[in-house]
Amino acid sequence: TIQSTLESPIATRLESIIDETEGADPVAAREQDYNENPAISTLLLFVDELRRARDFQRLAEYGEKLFSELNDVSSAETYVSALFEIKADGEIVEFSKINPDIANASDVIRTSLVWAHYRLGNFREAKALLESFPTSRNDPNDRELGMMIAIASGDWSALGTFVESEWSNREDRQPEELLRAGVLAQRIGVAARSQELVREAARRANDDPSILVKAYDIASSSGWEDDEDIHVWLRTAIEKSGEDGPIQRFDLKDIMNEQPRWDQQMDNLWNLVLRGEVPIFGAAQASRRSLLDLTLRPALANRNETDPRKRSLIFSFSGGRSAFAVPGKSIGLDITAIISLAFMGHIGRVLDWCECVHIAHTTLSWLFEERSKLAFHQPTQVQKAQEGKKLLDAGKLHRFEGGAGSPT
Repeated sequence: TIQSTLESPIATRLESIIDETEGADPVAAREQDYNENPAISTLLLFVDELRRARDFQRLAEYGEKLFSELNDVSSAETYVSALFEIKADGEIVEFSKINPDIANASDVIRTSLVWAHYRLGNFREAKALLESFPTSRNDPNDRELGMMIAIASGDWSALGTFVESEWSNREDRQPEELLRAGVLAQRIGVAARSQELVREAARRANDDPSILVKAYDIASSSGWEDDEDIHVWLRTAIEKSGEDGPIQRFDLKDIMNEQPRWDQQMDNLWNLVLRGEVPIFGAAQASRRSLLDLTLRPALANRNETDPRKRSLIFSFSGGRSAFAVPGKSIGLDITAIISLAFMGHIGRVLDWCECVHIAHTTLSWLFEERSKLAFHQPTQVQKAQEGKKLLDAGKLHRFEGGAGSPT
């Protein structure tokens, strides 16, 4: 047999390869070995097979058993990594509290812990732990997380510093990182730096269509897409996109044929909204629109509409809930309540009345992203439309009412 000539772990791995070739399930085989002989050696092999199969749910279960047997850094990393994949963030935090020496001895565990704190909304803990990491790590994930913590915690003034840091270190950044910083600069209103970062990303893209099409999209939404080199990005992206690329070719007829089905889906969706069976944020996601677009934009438009029949519905609260007295002065506000109160000018009164207001820890991140969606437009196209309207109003430009004449 294989075991007679090789060390057991190597032999077991070779047998797993043979089992896979023959169509057998190596995970089931190692699980059976462990059940028949529940020793550390068989548990190690079973855990290794679960890791290879990326079965993180069971890897967390058996990784915990392995750690209880070995109580070492390696088995702890296996267990925590599985918890991270299944987003068991509370368990990661609890494990690190119970086993601080092991947690502090592992970069893998510390990295998982800082992300766990972030996903749980423990922004202070996440920021403090992230800042304790040595700068020699130079990990792009650390930089991204730092940016995300600043956004989620409302420390938006720190984002300008992050953008400048990325520009100063642009030679050490990948094109994807430069694009990310360029988008961030655009959103915080640093237009000149945004353009520099995006152009640098495109210059170093090596004709990667994913980078180039994103760069073109940023240029278009920022209003500088008419430059000749920007169109080169789009042409190159089209040429380099394969079957799975970011730009796909479709027959216009096929796209038009899909329109009735999409219209029917939207009709069904809004019927559900009107019946109170779908929340407005679900409708926004399903219709590929922003929540602010469905709430704030029609509310603003209604102010200028004198005919009540032409005003849009604002889905700001559930009609199925009756009014009730709030016990105490501690309340929770969801995002639609915040939008409605702010629009009506009552948010200050509510905050003054309350002793404590709870919001979801994703609220500020959501607002940051949603604000950029609401503001999205092509400035150059808006400018051209405004210029055209001025010419029409001045009588210098006339609407073309007829069709083309027959050729002679």
